[in-house]
Amino acid sequence: MKYKFLLLVLMTFTLLGCKKEAKLPVVSTGQAQLSSSGNAMLCEGYCQSDGGSDVIDRGICFIEGNSTPTVSNHRISGGSGIGAFSCELGGLTEGATYTYCAYATNSVGVGYGQPATFTFNPTGGGTGGGGGSGGSGG
Repeated sequence: MKYKFLLLVLMTFTLLGCKKEAKLPVVSTGQAQLSSSGNAMLCEGYCQSDGGSDVIDRGICFIEGNSTPTVSNHRISGGSGIGAFSCELGGLTEGATYTYCAYATNSVGVGYGQPATFTFNPTGGGTGGGGGSGGSGG
């Protein structure tokens, strides 16, 4: 009986000690296209993994020019959790080039997808491309 109790205690500590440490979410930046209204860009993203901790916010961050955007710049939230999402970026300047990327936030920090660019051209459609997988934080 004494050995069964010790075995149970050891198994409990072993199981509790095996908890994995959470990491940043893994995010992919998708395509950008002119929205149906014609006065904004619709940017896509995909949160592939929560890193072991719930994703509390996800979306698209962007900045005018070719700098790498962060959530400290402009950002539009696309909800929470893992999966696909899209965000409409409005208030853009015609003819301006923007860099955007998908992001996701969990208890560890912010994971980013690869940055991509588009030039906002509401009369001829926006030109843009998709990024790729990311996971670097900031």
